[in-house]
Amino acid sequence: MPRTQDFQLIEDEAVIIDANYAVEQHLEDYIGEVTAVIGDAVAGSFDANDINVAVIEPTKKKPYYTLCTMGMSNIRMPAPNEDSCFAEILTCLPKDWNFDDLDDPDWNWPINWLKDIASYAYTHNAYLSFDHTIPNGNPPEPVASNTDFCGFLIALPLNFPGDFYQLRIGKEKCINFYSIIPLYEEEMQFTLSNKIEKFYKKLFDNKVNEIININRPNLCLRK
Repeated sequence: MPRTQDFQLIEDEAVIIDANYAVEQHLEDYIGEVTAVIGDAVAGSFDANDINVAVIEPTKKKPYYTLCTMGMSNIRMPAPNEDSCFAEILTCLPKDWNFDDLDDPDWNWPINWLKDIASYAYTHNAYLSFDHTIPNGNPPEPVASNTDFCGFLIALPLNFPGDFYQLRIGKEKCINFYSIIPLYEEEMQFTLSNKIEKFYKKLFDNKVNEIININRPNLCLRK
């Protein structure tokens, strides 16, 4: 679980605008054009807590949607070192995901969870990083009616090159990019009771990454 300590919210509007622009450019440099932004921001308004979600459509090279937060890195988390204080998180969706019905909880949960986890650092005074797990309640419940996923693993993006993992803005700010991988309850229990490396091996062996498949096999279900 994430650590909780004091955090610092960056409230300088110019700094936030520059950082959000840099995040968008970073996504376009490594993944593709940002074609839409789903977010909290209202035109003509400014709020340092706004969390937007950038959408990059499928391409021949990357035949899936990529969704990444913009705004989480406006919060300085109480990290153990300076290079871990800022982050954005992403996930990927199959190209047949129903973006025409985002009022339906069965289709909007990846977007909502990106925003909720990104806001977690602010609402819980928390430090989030790779290898942390986020359950959907206690006891954890399915995130939607069309899947038994009931939590998430924050991980390094498994489907992207290592150069993508960090974005440096000037000398002082380093933004880390993490992915969220939906987990079944048994998988979350496995990560908590065993070495996380064993679970990553299961992910690699079964070719599971941040591209969401709501029907994928449970990697820790006893046969």
